[in-house]
Amino acid sequence: MRSLYALALLSLAVSGGAACDRAKASLGTAAAAPAEGSSTSLTESTPPTARAALEPRDDLPGLPNFAKVSDVLYRGAQPTAEGFRTLKNMGVKTVVSLRMLHSDRKMLEGTGLQYRRISAKAWHPEDEDVARVLKIVEDPKNQPVFVHCEHGADRTGTVVAAYRMVEQGWTNEEAAAELQAFGYHPIWAEILTYLSRFERKAMQQTVANTPAPSLDLIE
Repeated sequence: MRSLYALALLSLAVSGGAACDRAKASLGTAAAAPAEGSSTSLTESTPPTARAALEPRDDLPGLPNFAKVSDVLYRGAQPTAEGFRTLKNMGVKTVVSLRMLHSDRKMLEGTGLQYRRISAKAWHPEDEDVARVLKIVEDPKNQPVFVHCEHGADRTGTVVAAYRMVEQGWTNEEAAAELQAFGYHPIWAEILTYLSRFERKAMQQTVANTPAPSLDLIE
């Protein structure tokens, strides 16, 4: 009789311990899983991955090869007069042209947009030109800023790549990949060389030392 009683007690102890273990495991799982509707930081839950390059849009009136880079920066090819009006309606405040010979002034008349032309060279990107554009972009009074060249690919792509690295921490490789997604012309191989050697901290210092370029209000 005593043997049967002892066996019964042993059976209860074993089954109780297993149930306790299952309960602990369940609580551990519940603690690890976020509650429904809560958010978890991506950087905490997954390893970092390469940024996806933007894709250009061609569906906006007069704005070929267009894209929104960030809340303060847009990019594109040479707009038409209608395109500049579209930018104005979008809330853009400043237009920066990287073209050497072409002026936007006539097409900008009546828009009330700020304007600056910085003659950049696709065959020889220069820190000074890049820094002047970034100086304009970083000033809240000028934002949002639209930057363009003729095709919105090479000179514009260089400036946007620099912005990605300086302001958003992209790697040289990620910035160069986005450049090519917007129609980069391989004849300007010096651009890729420039981006491969680009140093974020050095450009930050160059921008800091660059006087703010003057802007013209086109009314």
